[in-house]
This record gives sequence, structure tokens and C-alpha cells, in this order.
Amino acid sequence: MTNVPRCMSIALMCQKGGVGKTTSSIQIATAISQILTPTQPGRPTVALLDCDPQRSTQRWFALRSELFKAEQNPDRKGELSNPVMVQMAPEKVTEKLDEILSRGTSSGIQCLVIDTPPSILHCNAVVAAVADIIIIPTPPQALDLWAVEGTLKMIKEARGSDKLQPQIVFSLTAPKSAYGVQSKLNEAAKAIRTDYGARYLVNVLSEYSITRRQAMSSSIQSGLGITEFDPEGKSAAEIRKLARWCVSQFEDIRHEEDRRADHRVAAAGGRQRRPVGR
Repeated sequence: MTNVPRCMSIALMCQKGGVGKTTSSIQIATAISQILTPTQPGRPTVALLDCDPQRSTQRWFALRSELFKAEQNPDRKGELSNPVMVQMAPEKVTEKLDEILSRGTSSGIQCLVIDTPPSILHCNAVVAAVADIIIIPTPPQALDLWAVEGTLKMIKEARGSDKLQPQIVFSLTAPKSAYGVQSKLNEAAKAIRTDYGARYLVNVLSEYSITRRQAMSSSIQSGLGITEFDPEGKSAAEIRKLARWCVSQFEDIRHEEDRRADHRVAAAGGRQRRPVGR
């Protein structure tokens, strides 16, 4: 297990609905909560921010809250209290997001996972401007891949000169063992790199695709993440692998921030102290 010095943020966004964005948000948040070490004993490490007007994440969290109330085992109860839920209307994101990130650090939250609306509304641009990691889940079909460009363009405009790489994760895929699936994923990855790579600095996480399995849906309906519902299953392994990649990125971001802070101190002749956190 590990911990990070400030509240890192992961945004899942795609202007097209039905691509597995909310399911991925819940699954990633739950898996990361099992990886991060609490900085404050007994406090949650991950918050899940629901900006989607459909409020599907809220429905899942209501089921989880019922499990929490019924649970008698203190250790299990602690697991069910992580991640915590933050609900926010899209129009409130502009004024509240920085506050949530700052408050998260002081309350022990190390990671904020943001489920955004299936659109390119202003709130998505606000999230895209500050997120440490942006994941765009998309099925590998042509219609879905074509829809990705609007999201990439919005991210590029929101980030300005900041060269953040959005990460494409193929979602709702057939099992890779099925005939022709791996070649189809390879073709989709190649198409994204060819069509969008240079213009939008997009990266494809080819080894981190999320397979459509009944266990994923069943875990959501149970108020659990797949890594809790079926921890030894194939879907849990996929989500855990992606969650570990996210945490490794947190560590890389921290090291880069430390490097830049040291550079500023050196440039100022050592007169400044290196800032802590954000």
C-alpha cells in the first residue's frame, strides 16, 4: 500500500453516453481505496464526485450505505466507508472543485475520482483544466471512436499550454480470448493514434481494456466494487491493474512537482522554501 502527499484527481469523461464511464468511475475509485494507505487512521482515502445529472453513482452509493449500516464486522465496516461520496450539480463545479480538492487533503482524502456528464458542458472543461489524470473510456467501435474527438478537443482547449496526455481506455469489450478481439483492439488503438495522436497528445492504454462481464454489473447492483464482489475474478484483475497504473502516475506526478519546486528554489538562489502539496 502507498499514500500520496496531496489530493490527486482522476476525471473520467466522454461526450458520448453508454460507454461505461460511470461504471469505470465506481470501479476505479473502489480499487484505489484498497491500495492507498490512510494518512489518518480510520479515515477514507478516496472520494467519488458525481457531476452527472443522471445520478447513477448516487444510486450505487445508496446501496453501499445500506450495506454499511447492516455490517457488524468493524474491519468490513471500515472498508465499506471508503470511498466517500460527493454529489455536485454540474453548474456548481466551477466554484466548488478547488475547494473540494483542498478540503480533501486536510481530511485525509488522497484521490478524487470524478464522474462527469456525457457531454462537453462547461463543467467538463473546468474538470479537464485541473485533473491530474483524464481517462476517456470508449468501446472500440467506429461510432464510439469518432465521438472521442469532441472530448479531446475540449480537453486541449481547457488545458491550454499544459501538455497533459488524455488516456484512452477501451471499455465494454468482448473477452480478449474471443476470436478476433485482440486484433480489433489493436486496430482501434492504431486508428486513435493516427487520427488524434499528434493533434491531441492522446495516449492509448492498450493493456488496460475493461471487458464487459456480468460480474461487473452484479457488483454495481450489490453496492460493491468488482475488487470487493469477486476479488479473484478476471474483471477484478483488470480494474486492479488500471487502479495500480493510476497510483503509479500519482507518484510520477509527485516526483515531477518536487523536481520543479527544487528548480524554482535553485533559480531563486535558495531563498525560497519548497512548497508542500499543491
